[in-house]
Parts: sequence; C-alpha cells; structure tokens
Amino acid sequence: IATEGTPAYATLAKLRSANAKAEADGVAAIDAFKAVASSGDAPEFLQDFAKLRAGQLMVDTASFDEVVAQLQALDVDYNAYRFSAREAMALAAYKASDLKEAKTRFEGLVNDPETPRAMTQRSNIILELIVSSGKLPSDASDS
Repeated sequence: IATEGTPAYATLAKLRSANAKAEADGVAAIDAFKAVASSGDAPEFLQDFAKLRAGQLMVDTASFDEVVAQLQALDVDYNAYRFSAREAMALAAYKASDLKEAKTRFEGLVNDPETPRAMTQRSNIILELIVSSGKLPSDASDS
C-alpha cells in the first residue's frame, strides 16, 4: 500500500511504519515522520499529523529551538493539532530547564478555554512542579 496505493493510503502506511519505528529507533521514526510531513503527495492534515509526531518524539532528543522549529507552523488558531503542538513545545522548554519559558507556555494552555480538559489538568500539574521547584528566576515566579 505504501508504494502502490492512493496517496492517502500510502501516507497512512508510511505513518504506521514510522510509528512502529518509534519503539526501537526514535531518530529513524523522526526522520520517517519528517519525510511524510514534507511529502507533497500526502493530504495536508496528514502532513500536519506527521509534523506533530516528529515534534513530540523530538522532545526527548532535540533542543528546545529544534522542537519549536518543527512545531511552530502548527501553533495557529485554526490548526487541529495546535494544542498538542503547544504542549510539546512547553514540555521541550521544561526538559531544557527553561522554567520561565515552560511556565509561560503551560500557563497559555491553562488559560485558553479551548484547551482540552485533560491537557489543562496535565499543564496545571507541571505548573505546580515548576513553581514548587523554587528554581524559577525571581522575576518569573509572580507572572
């Protein structure tokens, strides 16, 4: 199907293959998702999904700036994956120990009434961890 099917079926097969790679080799999975994301044959919503999955996997291995570069295009109000992209960017900031940036991004999720409830709850938990860590710069703890 990946080589002979319609573009949508071929894309789905490539996404499934990329997802299977994620268990064993995150870098190969990221590359496979990026390939789908840049494919002109794939429907736009599947390209966006591939961008998102690549960005989510990159949180574990890439820098904050690399994750943002991967996901920034999805962070627009009309994109269905915007909340997942925002959460991944917030997690990347947290992982990079940029607690001020992480706090700002998680607060954005919490304060957006359209953020899915479970994501709001996760964001609140991480915000509590950030604030209670005592590691925020003094000018960031009050905002």
